[in-house]
Amino acid sequence: MRIVIFSDSMGMPRPNLLGTDQTHIWDVYGSLLKERYRGIHDVELVYVGGLDSEDAAKICERMVAYREPDLVILHIGLTDCAPRLYRKGSKHLFLQPWFSRITRDLGMRFLSHYRRQVTRVRPIVYVRPQAFAQNMQMVRDRIRSHCPDVSFCAIGIVLVADRLDQRSWGYHDKIRTYNGILQSIFADGFVDSDDLVAREQMFISDGFHLTKAAHTALEERLAGRIDRELGVPKDALPGPMACSEREI
Repeated sequence: MRIVIFSDSMGMPRPNLLGTDQTHIWDVYGSLLKERYRGIHDVELVYVGGLDSEDAAKICERMVAYREPDLVILHIGLTDCAPRLYRKGSKHLFLQPWFSRITRDLGMRFLSHYRRQVTRVRPIVYVRPQAFAQNMQMVRDRIRSHCPDVSFCAIGIVLVADRLDQRSWGYHDKIRTYNGILQSIFADGFVDSDDLVAREQMFISDGFHLTKAAHTALEERLAGRIDRELGVPKDALPGPMACSEREI
């Protein structure tokens, strides 16, 4: 059976970071699943940094459906629901390089200092809840149009570190809203990710990307879903792990 993981940066390795923040390709849950199911299922990891549901709907056919999967694991949503100072694609004056140079980035520093107040008055996200629901249904339906018997799992958006919720108004509430949308679309295919490990072990220093321990715990949880959906031949034995994956 073929499994395709379609993820934003939550499924991406970060070998460029230092210390406990660093994750290599063999540390992320997609590669751990590939190792677990070597010789049993074919697992492909497709990740796109900064991917939101709008872009996922545009590229899901060529990135996912054309691989003809039996099971698709979606890990999308945090980019959509994170509180923002500006809308997606904004060309606001404060974002112009020449203006930042002249003002020494005073405008952005002001907004960043008062970020909690600004995000309360102007509750901006890249993709609003109704559009998020439509986009995720489109992702599901476009993949299913090529693969009618495909099954889906949708990994829930993890509640970011408390300090990020304190910095941006309503961050946790937004995540809960978008997780509710994922649950309504994918039902039993929804995979909760909030209790993988203790909160203090969940995130690297940015407060939202996963640690090695969290990747390992997520792989274990997904394996249970995969075994339930696809089954595991009793005589199949895992082989050596693939050495690399490809970033899109």
